Amino acid sequence: MAKWAYPTLGEVSVDKVTRVMVGAVIERMRAAKKSRALIAHVRMPLKGLYTWLIDGEESLKGMVNPAADLKLYLGRRAQRRKDPAKLEFFTQEEGPTLLDAARGYGTRWAAWVATGLLAGMRWGESAALEWTDIDWRREEITVRRTVSGDGTIQPPKGGKTRTVKASPALLKALRSHKEAGSLKAS
Repeated sequence: MAKWAYPTLGEVSVDKVTRVMVGAVIERMRAAKKSRALIAHVRMPLKGLYTWLIDGEESLKGMVNPAADLKLYLGRRAQRRKDPAKLEFFTQEEGPTLLDAARGYGTRWAAWVATGLLAGMRWGESAALEWTDIDWRREEITVRRTVSGDGTIQPPKGGKTRTVKASPALLKALRSHKEAGSLKAS
C-alpha cells in the first residue's frame, strides 16, 4: 500500500477517489511487471475499506466502491479461472513412453520424471529429494522440502512434511540413479 497506493491516493479525500485513480495504481503495478497476487494485495484492502466506509458512513451512502469492478484495469487474464475439465494430464498409456524418453537422457532424468508420475510429487519436491528421504525398506519417500521458482529450498506446499508410497518401479528408477551416481563418484 505504501509503495503503490499511497503515492497516487494518499492525499485524496476518500469520497473523491475514483475507479480511474485506483485503475492508475493497477496500471503502474502492471507496467512494473508486478504479479497478480501483489496487485490483489493492494486492491483488496482498498475494496474492503470502501465497502466498510460506504456501509457505515451516511455521507457516503450510494457511493460506488472505486476498487470493486476493475476488470478493465486487471485485464481478461486476471478474471479467467482454469476449468478443471480442460486441464490436460498424461494418460496411463503415455507414462511409459515418457519414462523411456527420460531414460534416454540419463538415470537422473528418469528418476525425476518417475517421482512425478509414480509418486505424484511436484517438480520442486522431486528436485529437492535427498537420499536420506527414501526409506527403502518401507518403500516410502518423505517429502521435506521443495525447490521454489527462484531456486531456493523451501518447506513443501502447505509447510507440512508428508510421506508418499514408492512403487517398485519408482524404487528401481531411484536405485539405478543412485548406482549411476556412485559409479561417477568413484
